[in-house]
Amino acid sequence: MKKILLALLLCFVAGTMSAEEIVFNFAKPAELTPAVNVTEAETAVNDVVFNVLGATCVAKKDSAEVDCRIVGAVVGYELKIDRGATLTVTAPEGQKITKIVNVGNMMEHLTAPDESYSVKTIMGIWTGSASSVTFTATGTARIQSIIVATVPDDK
Repeated sequence: MKKILLALLLCFVAGTMSAEEIVFNFAKPAELTPAVNVTEAETAVNDVVFNVLGATCVAKKDSAEVDCRIVGAVVGYELKIDRGATLTVTAPEGQKITKIVNVGNMMEHLTAPDESYSVKTIMGIWTGSASSVTFTATGTARIQSIIVATVPDDK
């Protein structure tokens, strides 16, 4: 049932985003670039730069805190980040980000540098216009996917 709801939610979110859509799917870490081979209950991914269609996503732990890691979940896997860690999403060259949808659990534990981030059930939604957006964890957040909408940067 959870798989069906998540699939429907992802279809709904994708259907409401009108720009180019880029998806970082942490539920399937072997399909990420670079691929993550989860051989233990938790696999650290600190400072790993994930790349999809030129967009990047990188999680960095707070120097004294727990690793950012891929962990098993009810459905597939999740990117787990803890208090003090940051998650930075950067647009491909020549593009700007207009929307980011973080899908997972405890999305209220992520903050953005401005007031343009809201949480609706299992989604954290950032809207604006930026070449890069950094979220900071105020507690533990478990992210199954990040959907990024980009448009050409009309500088």
